[in-house]
Amino acid sequence: DLPIPEGARGERRLSGFRLLHTHLAKGGLSRPDLTVLFLNRLDSLAALEVEDGRPTTLHLAFLSPPKALEEDWRILPPKPYFQYLEFDHKAEVEALEEELARQARVRELVDGSGERAILVGVDRGEGPEAEAYLAELAELTRTAGGVPVKKVLVFRPHLDPRYLVGLGKLEELKSLAYHENASTLIFGLELTPTQAREIEKATGLKVLDRTQLILDIFALHAKTPEAQTQVELAQLRYLLPRLVGKGKE
Repeated sequence: DLPIPEGARGERRLSGFRLLHTHLAKGGLSRPDLTVLFLNRLDSLAALEVEDGRPTTLHLAFLSPPKALEEDWRILPPKPYFQYLEFDHKAEVEALEEELARQARVRELVDGSGERAILVGVDRGEGPEAEAYLAELAELTRTAGGVPVKKVLVFRPHLDPRYLVGLGKLEELKSLAYHENASTLIFGLELTPTQAREIEKATGLKVLDRTQLILDIFALHAKTPEAQTQVELAQLRYLLPRLVGKGKE
């Protein structure tokens, strides 16, 4: 369980970390291996097979660019490790980062400076009411200056006390955000401080909930010094428990 490096949070850059581990049995990169590559936005992930104490085959993978036809990762053909000694790893990483930057520039031209966000609603059995609530969240996002790029309605009668919608669903949302060039997750339900911290830690994305979004809207429209002070106090009261422990984990 690797922490997401701070460098991995930039939408135009990879993390600057490469991960190499050994396999004592034959076999390529597993899906958990590749999930580590994706969630941590690693420069690359490699697995080296070892037989009788000697290195043999190397398995190597990189992230795919957003919107690529492949999965979230691209696996190179396995080869004897020495055939990869002259591989231009730097050029591979630079090409991917150039593509990430190009897509970011295109997005800015289309959407302006608004944050692109994935909206997440939770249906605990409400049906159409949950869908309407998610549509309202999209309008709130636009009012706050954001750009809702996808709406996801998760059916979950019982909420996860740590991740709200479960860790597996968060991995799906992280993948969706990557391919939609989104940097923010906005949840329709109010998150506990623990949930907000754990979701951000698990995805590397900015995390907001409906209450925080509404406070941001109030802040945008507060004109008088008194109104601005009241909104700032409300924001501080809301954010304080969510900041506890940050920087110590």
